[in-house]
Amino acid sequence: MPRFAANLSMLFTEVPFIERFDRAARAGFGSVEFLFPYAHTPGEVAAKVRGNRLSVVLHNLPAGDWDAGERGIACLPDRVDEFRAGVAKAIEYATALGAPQNFVIKSVTWKAARAGIITGVLLSVARISGETAPLLFTALGNSGWNWNVAEGMNEPMASLPGVIYAFATGPYQDQHDLAWAGALLITTTVLALSILARILDNQKRT
Repeated sequence: MPRFAANLSMLFTEVPFIERFDRAARAGFGSVEFLFPYAHTPGEVAAKVRGNRLSVVLHNLPAGDWDAGERGIACLPDRVDEFRAGVAKAIEYATALGAPQNFVIKSVTWKAARAGIITGVLLSVARISGETAPLLFTALGNSGWNWNVAEGMNEPMASLPGVIYAFATGPYQDQHDLAWAGALLITTTVLALSILARILDNQKRT
């Protein structure tokens, strides 16, 4: 049988927050959840929970200045210390209330960071795939693959841009053909990843 928890931030709003626990219990709820209990001490809220024999399903971490329109600070690099302090505060309340879950407003974080993440991934793939010079200096170049993962991390490694460069400057037509094929492979791969990223981004938006 379904079990429902009363959201005290949305229900019984005709009375102050601290009195909504009584209303929820009288309405037959055994569990409650709410956004932010921080206007009251953990002891005050815990007394209402235990006095009404309720269980707390979850409550949110502090989300900044809610009344001013803020809806989360986890994605703001200049407020990391404030977010960390909020996590510690939420743990204090959760411990007092016996709440098993705390909800970070991750949808805000993801929406704000999504464009930067996708752009960073695409730029990284494009640079590592299309720029030969960084690979020549870091992978050092090799005619074959180095499969020794444990001891071969500092050894020369083959790379497709390096092979393309070597074949393109080679004296034989067969090498030139392979170089063109490698360039086409890189271009197709970057294009496919770009299309896939756009598709995933559009799915997330919907």
